[in-house]
Amino acid sequence: MKSFIAAFVVSAALTVSASAATTSYTDATAFATAAGTLQVETFAGETARSLAGTQDFGAFTTTLDSDVGGPFNVVMTSGGVNALGLTNENLQVGLLGGDTLTIKFKTAVIAFGGMFAGVNNGLTGRLRSEFLVGGVLSEWLGRTNNSDAGLTARFFGIVSSTPFTEVTFRGLPRSEGFGMDDLRWASAPTPVPLPASGLLLMGAMLAAGLFGRRRARA
Repeated sequence: MKSFIAAFVVSAALTVSASAATTSYTDATAFATAAGTLQVETFAGETARSLAGTQDFGAFTTTLDSDVGGPFNVVMTSGGVNALGLTNENLQVGLLGGDTLTIKFKTAVIAFGGMFAGVNNGLTGRLRSEFLVGGVLSEWLGRTNNSDAGLTARFFGIVSSTPFTEVTFRGLPRSEGFGMDDLRWASAPTPVPLPASGLLLMGAMLAAGLFGRRRARA
């Protein structure tokens, strides 16, 4: 019976892993419909400062692994070299090949999105940066053969079938500079505890299985 239970647990884990999927959106309305209730960070009221090291924005932190300085990797009170349509406070990011900026949520989420400007622009059919969700490469703006993919502020978001806590932007050898604003996310649903009746049912099924096995041996 123990071997059966172990096999079932492994099978269930594999099923969950295999079914995990991330869907990307470039339409904010469609993203909101798929994500559900959203929380938003507009950076309104933020003071100009560097993004060096780890910065706390309340619901999430940002951690920068890059030596690139101003006018990149800063909180801007308005504008910025890569604002390109973004207004008011925003983040200006600059990444050389291998550099990363990671956003880490303090509680698990199932969706993340925002307005991005200057992403993967100027290189037809090539990327200047990558986007990872929970350490796994995901779709990102500019993957089509469009050299002007990020020249204006555009929405980009993802919805995942499994909760995650981190998204990472990683620079590629050609280097990258972009702005981001109006970040939004949906918290992962809180697991519903199994009712006492459900626990009793599981116990009864386990007992029935053990009893049946003993009778078969007899």
